[in-house]
Amino acid sequence: MDLYDEENIRTILVGLYGNQASSWPITENTAHIVLKMIVESKACSSAIDYVPGPIPVQAPNMIRKVLTNEAKKLIKSFADDKTNLHCLNSTARNFRSTLQLSGY
Repeated sequence: MDLYDEENIRTILVGLYGNQASSWPITENTAHIVLKMIVESKACSSAIDYVPGPIPVQAPNMIRKVLTNEAKKLIKSFADDKTNLHCLNSTARNFRSTLQLSGY
C-alpha cells in the first residue's frame, strides 16, 4: 500500500468518524475493512432503493403517480450508483471498533 492509498483511506475514515480517525494507524487490514464497509453500504443502499416511500391515501390516480415516481427513482439509482446515507452511517457505526483496532 502506498502513501496515496493511505491518504484516500484516511480521508474516508475522517469523513465518517471525524478528526479522531486522523490518528488511527492505516494498515493493510484497515484497507480491507474499509473495502468491506464500502461493499456493505452499497448492498444496503441497493436494498433500500426497493423500499417504496410513503403512499398517501388519496385518489387512485395519486397512487399511480407515486408508483411511477418510485419506478423512476429506482431506475435513476441504478444509473447514479448512490449510496444511501443511512446505510453508510450504519456501516460506519458497525465497523468503528474493528477499524480502531485494525492497526494495532
